[in-house]
Amino acid sequence: MARAEGENGLQIYLEWSVNGYEPVRAFGEELVAALEDGGYSPIRSEVADGIGWGGCRQHTDRVLETLFPLE
Repeated sequence: MARAEGENGLQIYLEWSVNGYEPVRAFGEELVAALEDGGYSPIRSEVADGIGWGGCRQHTDRVLETLFPLE
């Protein structure tokens, strides 16, 4: 995963389900666009999981890689 930082070094990771509630997906896309317009480079991920603990747990590694990069 490429490391993405805004001008101030802030790491932003966004993830949502493509199988979920469509307004949530639309909001995610709008949020990514707004962050990019603000000079940030958010890491975004669309997953084919449902909501709940099981789906979130499968992606914990991505969140941790964003918060604590090895680079």
